[in-house]
Formats: sequence, C-alpha cells, structure tokens
Amino acid sequence: EYMGRLLLMWWVFVAVFGVGLWFLSRRFKFVKWLRHALSGRSELERVCDALSKVGSIAENPLAVCDAIAAFDQSLAQSRPLEHEYSSLMSGSDSSDAIDSEGKASGTALHDMITCRIMSVKKFPSSSSLQRAVFTCVSSIGEVALIRNTIDALAGTHYDSDNPFHTAELDKLRNALHCASATQNSCTWEDFGFQGKDPATDFRGMGLLGLLNLLFFSTQLAETRDRTFLAEASSSAHYYPFAIAGINISALCVRLLRARLLDRTLLLLAATSAPPSAAPLAHVATTTTTTTAPHTHEPVDAHPRQAPPHRVCRRAETALHFFNRIYSTVFSRFHKVWIDEHGSVMQFNEYLRRLEVALQEELRSDKRGLPLLY
Repeated sequence: EYMGRLLLMWWVFVAVFGVGLWFLSRRFKFVKWLRHALSGRSELERVCDALSKVGSIAENPLAVCDAIAAFDQSLAQSRPLEHEYSSLMSGSDSSDAIDSEGKASGTALHDMITCRIMSVKKFPSSSSLQRAVFTCVSSIGEVALIRNTIDALAGTHYDSDNPFHTAELDKLRNALHCASATQNSCTWEDFGFQGKDPATDFRGMGLLGLLNLLFFSTQLAETRDRTFLAEASSSAHYYPFAIAGINISALCVRLLRARLLDRTLLLLAATSAPPSAAPLAHVATTTTTTTAPHTHEPVDAHPRQAPPHRVCRRAETALHFFNRIYSTVFSRFHKVWIDEHGSVMQFNEYLRRLEVALQEELRSDKRGLPLLY
C-alpha cells in the first residue's frame, strides 16, 4: 500500500511537471486566449484601442512605435490573416497602385488589409479604431517597402556598361577628391579600394555599397570635413576607407533584415521630409496590383505599371533614410577606431564589436538609433 501511494505521487508529479512545461511553452498563446475570453476583444483590437488614445506619432512617438510593434507581432501570429501579412511584408508599393481609370488609388492595398483585419477580428464599427488599424498597417507596409528596396539595391550588381552606374561612380570620385585634404591627384587605392577597378569591391553589396559611399562622401565634401578622410589615410590611424564603407553597408543591411531598424525607420518616416531629388530613375521599377480607390474590392482590370517618377521618389526616400543610418554607423566606427588607435590587423574585430554594440542598443533603446546626419 505504501509503495502504491509513492507510485501514485510520482505519476502525479510527472503529470503536473509535464503540464507546467506545456503551459510555459504555450504561455503567450494562453495569455492571449485568456485576455480575449475576459475582455471579449482580440489582441489586435486592444492594441488599436490603446493606440487611438495616445495621439499621433509626432505627439507621442514612443507609445505609437510600441503599439505598432505589438500590432506587427500579433498580426504575424494570426493564421486567418496570414495572407494579408504576407502581402504587407512583400512591400507592395500601394501608394502607386492604379485603378481601372488610370488614376492613383493611393492607399488601396493598405485600405483593403485594414478592412479585412476589422472584418476577421470582428472589430466594432469605429472610425477611431479604423484609423488606428490603418496607421499600423501603413507603417508596417512602409518599413517593409524600405527593407525590400534596400535589398533590391544590394542585389543589383555594378555594371560598367550602365550609364547610371558609371555616372554615380564618377560622382563618388569627385566627392572623395573634395573631401580629401590633399589637392594632389589620387587613385582609387588612395581612397581605400583594393585595386584600380573599384567595381570589383562593390560585388558584395552591389549598387547599394556605391550609393552609400557616395552619400557619405558628399556629406563630408559639403560640410568641408577634410579631417575624416585625412585621419583614415594617415599612417597613425590608417584603415581602408572605401572597404570599411562597403563592410558597414553589409552591417546595416543585416540590422535591417533582422528588423532592428524598424523603430528608427518609423520615426524617420514620421518626422523627416522626403528628399528633393530622385536619382534612382534607372534603378527602381515596380508593378502594383489593381484596386478600386477607397474600396476593398479588386476591379476587373489588368495590373498596370505605376508611374516611374512616383516609384523612383519612393525608392529615393527609402535610400535616403538608409543613407542617414549608414552615415551614423560609419561615423561611430571611425570615432572608436581613432579613439582606440585601431590597427588594420584588428579591422574585422572592430566591425564585429560595433555590430554587437548596435544590436544591444537597438534591442534595448526604444528611441531608435540617434542619427548624426
């Protein structure tokens, strides 16, 4: 009898322990279900209700970014809305969608996804809730569009037969000469490239590496900051400027793909004016889905191509935001290198340390990356 009780207690312990492990593994879904059962509202509805009460992102940026992040996470876990989330992550440029009459339908895709979410999750009819859902959907879509645009540029190989590519390379040479402290004729190797043909160094980051370097070098030239290149080229602090820049492009792309830059991009999109020029006319093209304006039903028309100038403007805005992040990260690398008297033998280690530090900062600081440019 005593042994029987011990055996029973053992099996009770095993059962309780197993249930506990299962609960811990499913705790998030269980908590979501419990909150839904007690409040009668889905997590998406609760997030949007809270968002509708905190004001705009300009008035309360941290609270709005928190709400959008929570909305994003909840939407990604919703099986009934899996298709809608996939469409959002594809970065479809809904602002360039064209209706059956050839007119821009503006926010057609985001409008349709907003309507679908409110229908599937049985949101009450409320204009404030609809605005909150649309704010989250459009913000997530904008960041996805930026991410996909940067990925496309990184995957675009430098082509010496492409006049746009060669023109940008010529601009880079001029900007580097202007930012250089010496007035003597400089070679590509003097600016930190590995050989006489810089195109070979852009293979890893494609056209993005060139455009990032061009933006940063232009900033140095326009501000007449000749100390940056001079320090990078000096015997005391030497590192290959161009190779460092291309490696930092790759570092920033990794942060972008890991979605650690989402909050920074949200704040940039809300507070920054778009760039005045759009030099990507020969790079960015897209095709969008046809939808009727201000409705949520597809129209019986063939997909049309968005106007090139609109596509280029959005690609340019995405690149401009990424360039500002890139320039800030490059400046951080340079400052640490100079302050710590780095050597070329430690080059990869400094890049690794910088990436780890940025990952920790971006995960813990809700204000995003403080930009210097």
